Amino acid sequence: MSKNIEQPTATNKIVALVIAIVAMAGIPAALVYTLQQAHSSTDTQQAIREEEDKKKKEIEFEITLNKKIAEENTKLGYSTSLKASTPDENFGKYTMEHWTVNWQTNYGSLKIHLHAQDAPKTVENFLRLNLRKVYDQSVMHRMVKSENMTVIQGGDFTQRNGQGGESAFYISDTKTNLIPDELWKKTPVINSEVGTATGGEFRNPKFYTNYDAKTGLVTYPKGLIIMAKTSQPDSASSQFFITLKDTILPAQYTAFGRIDASSFSTLDKITTDVEPVKKDFDAETGEPTTAKTEDGQPNKDIVIESSSFSMEHQTK
Repeated sequence: MSKNIEQPTATNKIVALVIAIVAMAGIPAALVYTLQQAHSSTDTQQAIREEEDKKKKEIEFEITLNKKIAEENTKLGYSTSLKASTPDENFGKYTMEHWTVNWQTNYGSLKIHLHAQDAPKTVENFLRLNLRKVYDQSVMHRMVKSENMTVIQGGDFTQRNGQGGESAFYISDTKTNLIPDELWKKTPVINSEVGTATGGEFRNPKFYTNYDAKTGLVTYPKGLIIMAKTSQPDSASSQFFITLKDTILPAQYTAFGRIDASSFSTLDKITTDVEPVKKDFDAETGEPTTAKTEDGQPNKDIVIESSSFSMEHQTK
C-alpha cells in the first residue's frame, strides 16, 4: 500500500529560510548552529505529537471496533473480542447448510455455502465482512484464464485494484490482524532434500483434490470460494477468489465455501462473457489501450450488487 509523502510544514519552511539568510549575512556559525538545533528540536516535537495522535486514534478505533464486534456477536452467536479473537468453540458445531451467503451480481446470483467446520476463523471473518456490507458494490478486480487456472478475484473494498482490503479485525497498518491459513488438519512434513511432503491431512479433502506431495500442487474444483493471500503464511484479509473451472495451485490457499450448483450458470456466464486484459497507454497517442492476456483486469465489470445471508443455528 502506498504512503503519502509528508510535505514540509510552514514553520519548517520559515526556520529553514531564516537559517539560510543568517548564514549568507555572515552571522557567527555558533548562532547558525543554535538555529539548526532549534529547528531539529521543533521537528522532533512535531514527530512526537504526530505519533501520540496516531496512537490515540488507534486506541479510539480499537474501542469502536470492539463495540462493533460485540454487536455482531449477538447476531452471529459468537463470543469474540479483539483480545480473544479465536473462533467461538461452538461455531464449528453448525453445519455448512445453515450458513449461506447470497450475492446478487450483475451476472446473476451466487449462493455460497460456508464450511465453518473446515475453516472457522476464515468463515467468521467472511461473515462479519458481509454483515458490514463492505462487499456490496465491490468489483472483481482480477481474472485469470489459463490452461490450469480459471478464476475471478475480488474482495478489495478499499482500493478496488488488488492492493487493498482489510480483515474484519483490522485496526491499523501495525495491527492488521490477518486471518490464519486453515487448509491443513495436520501440516505435512517437508523433506527439502528430496522435495517431498509426507504426513499431511487436509481439513476437507474434497476441497483439495489430486494433491501431489512431490510438487506441492493441488486441484481446487470448480465452484470453490478461496482466500487470497500473499506468499507469506497466515496473510489473508478480505480478498478471495472463485474457481470458474478446476484450478491447479500450490496447496497454500484456504477454501472455505462452495458455490451452490444452482449458481453454476452465473459462473459459466462470467467465464464465457468476460476476458482478462492488460490495460496500458499507447506510447504515441497517450490513449488508453487494452490487450488480451491470461491474467489481468476483467474487460467487463463484475459487480457484487448486494449481499445477504442466513444464520439458522442448528446443531448437527
